Amino acid sequence: MATGVPSTNNMSLLYFLARCCDWEGVMDEVQVNHRDAKVVSEKDGTTALHLAVMSRTNPMMRDGMAGAPAPLNVIEELVKACPEACIIRCTKKRYTPLHYACVVADDKYDMEDCCQIVEVLLKHSPHAPFVFTDDGFSALDVHILSYSQLHKHKEEVYSGARSSTGVVRTLLAGEPSLADARVYRNKIRGPLELLYRCNIDEFKEAAEFEELAALEGDTSDAKRKELLEKFGSVASILSDWWAWKWSLLLLKFASISAGQEVVPFNAVQAAARLVGCPLPILALAVTIMPEQVTQRDPTGDIYNLPLHEVCGWRADMENVAGDPFIATRKFKAMRLLLEQYPEAARMTNNCGETPLQLAVETCTPWHGGLETLVEACPKALKFPRKLRITDNGLSLSVAHHSAIDSVGTVDSDEADPLEDIENMYPFLVSAVLGGVSKNKRRPPVSYTDDMATEHYQNLDRKSLQAIRAVFGLLRARPEVMEKYRKLVTSEMKKKKKK
Repeated sequence: MATGVPSTNNMSLLYFLARCCDWEGVMDEVQVNHRDAKVVSEKDGTTALHLAVMSRTNPMMRDGMAGAPAPLNVIEELVKACPEACIIRCTKKRYTPLHYACVVADDKYDMEDCCQIVEVLLKHSPHAPFVFTDDGFSALDVHILSYSQLHKHKEEVYSGARSSTGVVRTLLAGEPSLADARVYRNKIRGPLELLYRCNIDEFKEAAEFEELAALEGDTSDAKRKELLEKFGSVASILSDWWAWKWSLLLLKFASISAGQEVVPFNAVQAAARLVGCPLPILALAVTIMPEQVTQRDPTGDIYNLPLHEVCGWRADMENVAGDPFIATRKFKAMRLLLEQYPEAARMTNNCGETPLQLAVETCTPWHGGLETLVEACPKALKFPRKLRITDNGLSLSVAHHSAIDSVGTVDSDEADPLEDIENMYPFLVSAVLGGVSKNKRRPPVSYTDDMATEHYQNLDRKSLQAIRAVFGLLRARPEVMEKYRKLVTSEMKKKKKK
């Protein structure tokens, strides 16, 4: 330990030494008073571990212009002495040491060094990736944000022996669920959505290169020659683009998190399975790997096509009337997949479900996708619903449906309509599931008057959407009503005989 240490001004000696970048002194002190690694500064809420990590990520300290960077073994000793220090957030940015380790402060940041710091922190504090800032950002999100700001170009950037995906891969390898989309303040947020928004212009530009694929068949086309000379093929454009590599990595680990990892990896299925997936990312996957649009998901026993997955997106999880953000993307994604593989509209999965049936059960609006599916396959309106047979009995494709999820609870006096849905045609299923259960019609007691008013407005919009869907399905195939009348009459006669 350094001799002649001045007054610590009410700091612990360990923190004071870290503030002075006396890393030898820190190494000695942490061996003696290891619990001091948890001491928090009253000024900015940082710990000695924060300071040690920041010394390696701060460009000025990293270059020796404002103190020396902490050796990696010092960081390991600090987090080993007190793993809780890795989940403490500072008061200014509300960052943990892992957040600071993932910040890319300049384009000269050594990703090899960043990976080593992240590996050390995760080794002793595996739950650190699940600590979020007040704005809802994880360490992975911070890494995506900071890297995107410095790398607007498309070329891959290698640092040491690692590519740009090193830190992302390190974080996801330990916790694949970090790749999942999540809801924050009633909005979808996740690393893939964040990556897309940080590079939205680049993704939209790349998606426009689909025009190249259409032009590649005509060798005499002057525009094709011009575009190919300037950009190359769609596949070559994306092969060395760091953001596309990150997108595929996030989709892959999201599949692993859901227990649906497929070898070889199916990017189109993974994108279709992600609710609210950015359309340019899905479009790029379809452009590069068009054969995957016709492939079924081999995991589990349902064997959905990508169109089945998209039709199963729910927009009413946080908003009774449906989140317009998800609903708009769902409609565009359905059209994209149908353009690529129109036959998918008449395909059934292993449960005998058509894409139309899944869209009806997720309360898809008539002009938000149902009409498109009916135009692609009008015969789907003639298929009566066969409920799934599970260990818990009959079930829909949607768990906890807003129309029936309160049935069977203590405060519910509603009859369970689930068994009656068996053999119903799509227009009837839409009528049954288009409503909202009683317990969800009442605004929560915590709502203000304005929030309660908005809630009732959403209920009115939900009812209007349901009416449009029912009548749209009926108008498209009115003879189904007569078929259903005959079926009901026949069943009633059988009951009377019994």
